Amino acid sequence: MERIEILHGSEPPTVSFVVSEAILRDRLGGEQVLLGMLRHVRQYADVPGVTVQIMPLGRQTHAGLSGPFILLECPNTSVSPTRRRSEAAS
Repeated sequence: MERIEILHGSEPPTVSFVVSEAILRDRLGGEQVLLGMLRHVRQYADVPGVTVQIMPLGRQTHAGLSGPFILLECPNTSVSPTRRRSEAAS
């Protein structure tokens, strides 16, 4: 739980999570497990600096399929380019 505490510190990071809708619909572990998971996701979606996005079912592709990536934010623009982690290391 130490990683979670970072979100509530004096200088919390800005983080973004993309979660597959399929995971949120899966009943693995039973109804109570699903409800607990949904409450947990919702709780942290309300934390300042945290963004939780749900990737809808039926998507055929997304940026993470070919491996880790870095989202670059550019000031004064509405476009956020991405780079693959391998490109960022070189």
